[in-house]
Amino acid sequence: MLALLAGSTSHLSFKIKHRFHLSQLSRTPFHPIHQASPYTRTTTMDETYTQLPLRMDPSSKAISSTIADDSNAALQDELVALNQLHRSVVGLESAVPPPPVPVNPKRSAQINKLRESGNASFRKGSYADAIRMYTFGLEMALGRPPWEPAGLVRDEVAGLYANRAQAYMAMQSWAEAMVDAGTSVEMKRVGNAKGWWRRGKCLLEMGRLDEAKDWVGRALEFEGNEPDLVALMKEIENLMERREEKDRIEYGEDPKVMANLLRLRVVAAPRCYSFHQRALQPSMIAS
Repeated sequence: MLALLAGSTSHLSFKIKHRFHLSQLSRTPFHPIHQASPYTRTTTMDETYTQLPLRMDPSSKAISSTIADDSNAALQDELVALNQLHRSVVGLESAVPPPPVPVNPKRSAQINKLRESGNASFRKGSYADAIRMYTFGLEMALGRPPWEPAGLVRDEVAGLYANRAQAYMAMQSWAEAMVDAGTSVEMKRVGNAKGWWRRGKCLLEMGRLDEAKDWVGRALEFEGNEPDLVALMKEIENLMERREEKDRIEYGEDPKVMANLLRLRVVAAPRCYSFHQRALQPSMIAS
């Protein structure tokens, strides 16, 4: 990839705080591209450029900067991304770059296999092993090359995060499950009732009823009257009514006392007190 770029370097630039020209990229081993001071700037029209000395390793073709100070962290990040893209292209089985929207069938098969292995472990009650399989699947899905379809990656990641959330829930690791379920919803908002339900359930189990009600309310806007979400909303509302009744018995009807109590609940957000430790609904089992 870098060899191709080197042949047409007039189009190779990095847009960070300023645009870095590599118009004099050389194939000479470790030969600086530009000998000017790293603070030299030239202005043409309305553009400002900072020219930096870069070099290319003759064996790996990796591009690096001869300036190692922290002031060039943004440039270093861009070079890391470029070198990673180069390695991805070099690692292809074919000698030419792939078409615009290819899908690697081997990677897809491996991701599916890891998901099925995680599901099998979950059904056996080996929740830690299921989490491990889902994590491996996530790493493979997130490691797809940048030219593969983003929609495919989002679907794969959404399902794997939702399944891993379910495994955490089975271990009563509510905080971890809440984060995974929320990430699943961020990846896929519509058609992801399981992700919405699982985060709402975690919030309920953690005693954060107000947040749970708001979350499930949003879920119903995206998923319509999905039965499990409707049932979860009723459960949350019943628990909130019971809590309010208990508060009235203990603290009376003083509106100031009730307002302070509500504010403390919102601020403190009890970390965990569990309601109804019962088996999870069959329709919510990992799939």
